[in-house]
Amino acid sequence: MPGAAKLDRLPATGIVLSEYDDLRPSGDLLARQLAEVGVPVRTYLAAGMPHGHLDRTPALKEVDRSLDFLATTLSG
Repeated sequence: MPGAAKLDRLPATGIVLSEYDDLRPSGDLLARQLAEVGVPVRTYLAAGMPHGHLDRTPALKEVDRSLDFLATTLSG
C-alpha cells in the first residue's frame, strides 16, 4: 500500500492494475507517487479483469497480456 513510505530509492517499477479491482485506486496512487519522486514507472491496465486475475489461465488474452507486460518489464 502506498503512503508515507520512502519511495525515491526504489528501482524502476512495473504495476499491473485490474480494471475491476477495489484496490486499483491504491495501485494508481502508488504509480503517481513513484513518478513524483522520479522513479521510472510503467503501468498496465488489464481490461475487464477482477482482482487476482493473474491466478487464471494464461489462455485468457488479458491474463497473457499482463504476464507479457511483467516479463518485458522485468527483463528491462
